[in-house]
Amino acid sequence: MENIKFEKKLQELELNKKDFVKIVRMPYQTLMNWKSKGETPTWVDTWLEKYEEEKTFSNVKGKITINKTTMENTRELLKQKYLMLNLRKPQDCLKLSYQYHQVKVNTYFDYYENTFNLFLVLSYEKSYYFTPLNIDNLIVKNPYLNDIPKEILGQILDNGSLKDFYDNMREHMIHDDVQKSNYEDYEFKNGLKSNKNNDKNPFLSHLRKMPMSENHLNFLNTQFNISKYILQRIKAKGYTIVTTANFSERKSLTLILNESSIKL
Repeated sequence: MENIKFEKKLQELELNKKDFVKIVRMPYQTLMNWKSKGETPTWVDTWLEKYEEEKTFSNVKGKITINKTTMENTRELLKQKYLMLNLRKPQDCLKLSYQYHQVKVNTYFDYYENTFNLFLVLSYEKSYYFTPLNIDNLIVKNPYLNDIPKEILGQILDNGSLKDFYDNMREHMIHDDVQKSNYEDYEFKNGLKSNKNNDKNPFLSHLRKMPMSENHLNFLNTQFNISKYILQRIKAKGYTIVTTANFSERKSLTLILNESSIKL
């Protein structure tokens, strides 16, 4: 590598010459000898490439850690705001609205009976889409959106990926104010009307004496954050958990189990 390119590369990597010789453990005079020759040894190219890769990885890892911590703090702030507003009715919630490209994004949060719930409603022209989301998964993952209408999906995909969509959502959740709302909100109701899958109902209702399917068990685990251990115990007793779109039928898991005299 020519010495001019070497010095330029050090600047790009935010390294000065003293830092470089200290890291590679060589005399500073050796560096001066390279300058007089006008070029560096071959091993320097490889070393700089490796250093750049490690620096990039470290920056990305640090950013992920910061974002994860910030999202965890946001979850706690949402919970505290919900509690401070004394939102105790089953229909009470917090709402966040914003625009992503041509799609209206609405997210709804509640902490009913000490359980965090998060719902997503997307609308584009006359199309609506509803799905529950697990905020714990959202902290570190970009959840797949099952059964989303193609016309909405086409608006939120970026090079075939939902990464930018979710990164944008996290930014809004971290920085934007949420408003007091309820599940009679017309956009939430329109989203529910678009939901043709009863397995995606937003609220827990009661137990039914029938086998719990593996798909339903996984849905309850993922969306309601109910541990698989608890769900397997309920399943072993011959029950399944029925969900509902009607908030007036909404109950906490603790109450549901108590009503059926089930002890885990």
